[in-house]
Amino acid sequence: MESILTMLSLDTLKLGLRQVKGKVSEKVYKQLLSTAIAELLREVPDINTAQAAILAAEAVGAEPSADLLRAKQMLGRVTSYQRRRARAKKVRCASKTAHAKRCKRFTNGKSKYCTLHKKRR
Repeated sequence: MESILTMLSLDTLKLGLRQVKGKVSEKVYKQLLSTAIAELLREVPDINTAQAAILAAEAVGAEPSADLLRAKQMLGRVTSYQRRRARAKKVRCASKTAHAKRCKRFTNGKSKYCTLHKKRR
C-alpha cells in the first residue's frame, strides 16, 4: 500500500514540475526541483536535513559555489566528529597487570576497571 502511495505522489510531483517548467525562469525551476528532492531525501531515515540539501543541490546540477563547498566541508567535519565520539565510548581498564604493564581490556564505560580487575565488595 505504501509503495502505491509513493508512486502516485511521485507521479503527481513530476507532473506538477513539468507544468511549472515553462512558466517560470530556469533559476526558480531549479530551486523548486532542489526543494522537492530535498524533501524526498529527508524521508530516508539515514539522511539528515543537511545531507538532503547538499544532495539535492548536486542532483539539480548547481554550480559549486563557495557556500556549497563550505556546507560540504562542515558536514564532513560534523560526521567525522560523531564517528570519533562514538568510538571514544570504549574505555580502557585503568589497572596494571602483574608485569607492570597496562591491562589491554576495555570496560563497559560505567567503571574504570574491567571485569577481571574490578574489586568485589
